[in-house]
Amino acid sequence: MNPVDKKILILTSSTGGGHDSAAAALNTALEKNGAQCEVRNFLDFTPKAKKTVLSKGHVFIYRHAPLLFALGYRFEEVFPENLYANYARYAHPIKRYILNGGYDVVVCVHIFPMLMLTAAQKKYGY
Repeated sequence: MNPVDKKILILTSSTGGGHDSAAAALNTALEKNGAQCEVRNFLDFTPKAKKTVLSKGHVFIYRHAPLLFALGYRFEEVFPENLYANYARYAHPIKRYILNGGYDVVVCVHIFPMLMLTAAQKKYGY
């Protein structure tokens, strides 16, 4: 893809610094090549309480209870439909944001926003 004159939305997950760092690096590289980019936290499209619990809770659990963190990830691997259903309910707000923003490309640096986009595509033909 040639990024020149493209409007690109980069969806990150503020659940630790790594995803935001990856999004920022991607943003810098794409803008250097002529793209117009915006970086957004996918949790902005979820209720405020969910955003707070996920962003702060995620960091707390992986730092202070790594076994619980690993068990949670294992559960999601065994029962991925729970994870998909959880994020699919926010498909409409993210779809509306993307269409209203006139983005040519959406890049996800985390699986959760990708699940939201997949749901938007399935539900709305987007």
